[in-house]
Amino acid sequence: MKSTILKLTTAFIVTCSLNVQSANIDGFFGLDTVYFVNTEFATKEIYSVIGEVRSRGSITDNLDYEFRLYGQKGISDYNEGYFDPTIAKVTWSNSSFRYDVGYDLVYWGVTEGINIVNVINQRDQIRDYFLKQGLGQSMISASYLGDDINLETYILPKFEELNFGGTRRPWGLGVPVDGSQSTYESDKGKRHIDYAARISGMIGELEYGIIYFDGTYKKSIYRLDESTGFLVPHYILGKTVGLDAQYISGSNIYKLEIAHFTPNSFKSYVSFAVGVERVLETSLNGSGESTVYFEYYYDTRQNDNSVAFQNDLFIAYKHSTYNAYDIETTIGGIVDVEFGGLIGTFNMTGKISRNLKLEFELIYFNSIKTQDALFYSKHFDQASLTLSLHY
Repeated sequence: MKSTILKLTTAFIVTCSLNVQSANIDGFFGLDTVYFVNTEFATKEIYSVIGEVRSRGSITDNLDYEFRLYGQKGISDYNEGYFDPTIAKVTWSNSSFRYDVGYDLVYWGVTEGINIVNVINQRDQIRDYFLKQGLGQSMISASYLGDDINLETYILPKFEELNFGGTRRPWGLGVPVDGSQSTYESDKGKRHIDYAARISGMIGELEYGIIYFDGTYKKSIYRLDESTGFLVPHYILGKTVGLDAQYISGSNIYKLEIAHFTPNSFKSYVSFAVGVERVLETSLNGSGESTVYFEYYYDTRQNDNSVAFQNDLFIAYKHSTYNAYDIETTIGGIVDVEFGGLIGTFNMTGKISRNLKLEFELIYFNSIKTQDALFYSKHFDQASLTLSLHY
């Protein structure tokens, strides 16, 4: 399947490049290292080469193209890799309507930590444990762009599975995960067609979005394969109705995400996230700014130790500098109010030179009660270092 996608994407790029009126191209390549500090798995260090190529341009006055292709490949004893056509689409648009066909990356939501309503794209948990980075999703999209309201509709013809990077990669679940044996509630498997829509707009300083989704949920549940001892992902069907909103008042941005999930084969539930983002004063010379975040997460599936973030607080501080080095430093954590578990993170990115970028991240887990969904993550502490050359 991946080779087929690569062939189609390559043909798409070549076709566009022969007909574009204007275009640009950029990207990066580099090295990525992940060290699992105290894992009980055999794989403790992962070294990978990474790369991404991006381009966008105009084919005609109303027809544009865009692609963003990412790849990663292990170069040590652990040699797993993957290719993701994050974006590979053509877009026709005028003043009021837009139509997209191909792979795209759609982000819904307003909160900084955990997103409730971001339901279109599968998460790329290899690149980002906190699930902000998405995998490309094949889709056909039609949108109306009005002065006061926008309407987006999506047909999603193929499901994208979570990438677990093989059975040798630890995931803080206590047991290895075999993503190659994934099962589905739908008898059509990953070929089940999903549908989604969003209405969004602004009322004064209030920005809102109302979302609807009908199809295969991106988050999997896990079943133990007794013959191998591995966990196997199982993807279920369901419907989701949700709301995201944010209100700007001075230096504060108040945020809300809430959704009602109705799985076909399980009891329905509600999840929500509420919080505030505050931008602090810039530095004395005006070359940077600081932002603090405070959010609360709740899920009605209480006493289910397979569900994370049932009753949790998120606190973070980010400082950004705007100079030749563009250093951004973030420190934060999610605390389980009921069981006392903690996920702490420290991230720093910056430029070494005009084209060379360095990123360091440390993720720490502490959970002592078996009722906590993150109990087995106590063996999942990790440090990563990424060096990338941008062109």
